[in-house]
Amino acid sequence: MLGVLVVIGRPFSWEGLKFWLRIKSSCIFDKSTGRYSQHIGEYVIGRLDEIYALQLIREGMRSSDSGVGSSSKTSFISYELNLVLASGKRVPVIDHSARDQIQKDADTFARFLDVPLWDNI
Repeated sequence: MLGVLVVIGRPFSWEGLKFWLRIKSSCIFDKSTGRYSQHIGEYVIGRLDEIYALQLIREGMRSSDSGVGSSSKTSFISYELNLVLASGKRVPVIDHSARDQIQKDADTFARFLDVPLWDNI
């Protein structure tokens, strides 16, 4: 499940609001500085005003059980949330299998950033 922790940097101030999204890596979206940072393979720092939209997509995934004497394969659906930058570049934020939860979190996140949510799931 996507863990979303909302931290208020200044008491009762939306400008101090920070979103922390954690799954294998961390992302910080800080309105008080107008910046975001994340570490997914590489460390990325950007400006919030560069985020044009959020993109929610569905992916078919396939894993294989490579245990001794086993050759079974499992298919499952995963949902990925990406930042869409004004340049057109997609930046992955999170990926998991709880559809209802990621849709709720993506909607909240889009309202926080004041950008459209492209929900393609």
